[in-house]
Amino acid sequence: MRMYTDDEVYSVDNVFLGPPRLTLPWRARYQAYAVGAVLTALMLFILNVLGLIGFWPIAYGMLAVIAATRWISPHINHDFTVKAVIVTLANEIRAPRSTKARSVITPMSLRSIRRRTYH
Repeated sequence: MRMYTDDEVYSVDNVFLGPPRLTLPWRARYQAYAVGAVLTALMLFILNVLGLIGFWPIAYGMLAVIAATRWISPHINHDFTVKAVIVTLANEIRAPRSTKARSVITPMSLRSIRRRTYH
């Protein structure tokens, strides 16, 4: 459960609008710019490793970076910081998985499923 308070410290949203008289046409938090910069560097590194150099790969990569930044940014706040997002992602990737055999569909299992269905 999340409790919303009247505390002004947490209601502040650090937003960079640009220099005076030359403001940007969008609102973005400082954290969004940092996340976007890191994702851009990662995207350019991956494109370089894959050998995809040119206008269109970079253009589509930047669209992917913008989409990823817009998807990640709402999840970051004063309770759940960028570091917590990265640590959670690393823990999810390294978490031990079950080694039990997964169910496999065989003709016999399909036959039993077919028998149980009602027409």
